[in-house]
Amino acid sequence: MGDMLNTGLNWLENQRRSHFAETGTLSGYREDIGSFSYAVSITWGQTEYDTEDEGVKIRASNLDAIVAFTGQGDINPEVGDVIEGQSGRKATVVDLGTGSWSWTDPFHNARRVHVSEDS
Repeated sequence: MGDMLNTGLNWLENQRRSHFAETGTLSGYREDIGSFSYAVSITWGQTEYDTEDEGVKIRASNLDAIVAFTGQGDINPEVGDVIEGQSGRKATVVDLGTGSWSWTDPFHNARRVHVSEDS
C-alpha cells in the first residue's frame, strides 16, 4: 500500500510542478556553508482563517510557498531565507510559532514554507 501511495503522491507532485509552479530560488546564509542559492519550484498559496481576540472575530490570512528542490542541493528553510520566483515575486521565510516549514507529505516530496511577501 505504501508504494501505491508514494506513486500517487509523486504523480501529484509532478502535476503541481508542471502546471501550478514557477521556477525560482531559495537563498540565504548559514555559518557552516556561507551564502547559498538553490533552484526550486514554487507554488504560492494563501490560507484564510477566522480567529477571535477578546470576543472580536478577526479574518486573517497566511502566505505559504510549496517548495521543491529541482537541482543540486537541499536545505531546510530558516527564518530570514528568501524565496524568489522567476515572476519577480519575493518572500522572506517566517516562523508562525510552529516552525517555519513542514513536509507536504509523508514521503518528503516538498516543503510548505511560511513566508511574508516582500514589497
